[in-house]
Amino acid sequence: IRFLLETPEQVVLACDGRLIAQVMTNLLKNAFEAIQTRRGREGEPKEGLVTLSLQESEDSVTISVTDNGVGVPNAGREHLVEPYVTTRSKGTGLGLAIVRRVIEDHGGTLHLRDAPAPGPGAVVVVSLPKNRKLPSLGGEG
Repeated sequence: IRFLLETPEQVVLACDGRLIAQVMTNLLKNAFEAIQTRRGREGEPKEGLVTLSLQESEDSVTISVTDNGVGVPNAGREHLVEPYVTTRSKGTGLGLAIVRRVIEDHGGTLHLRDAPAPGPGAVVVVSLPKNRKLPSLGGEG
């Protein structure tokens, strides 16, 4: 599996670094597992690809994780960010719930989308405000 990083030279964001690191770990792990699942079902893709993209605007930072794995189902997609909901045979269903909670605690949003054509695959888009006073999140920035 190849990992591609697309970022500006420097991004400044006030956040709890430990919690955002956990978010990124969960998202990258999900992408890796989605590719492995697709390979197990279809023997494809021969080359797995995960792209992590950061984009910065005047008031926000957007992080996108795109993979060429099995994708996310259309039916019940909105429930995948709830605790104990999973499409996998193994796992607790807590990864995306934790991601959503951390992102919302930072004043941000989380969206699950289909990967662009030729698909299949998924895109998880996290948007975080740049100029927000952080609540006490139990960690250091």
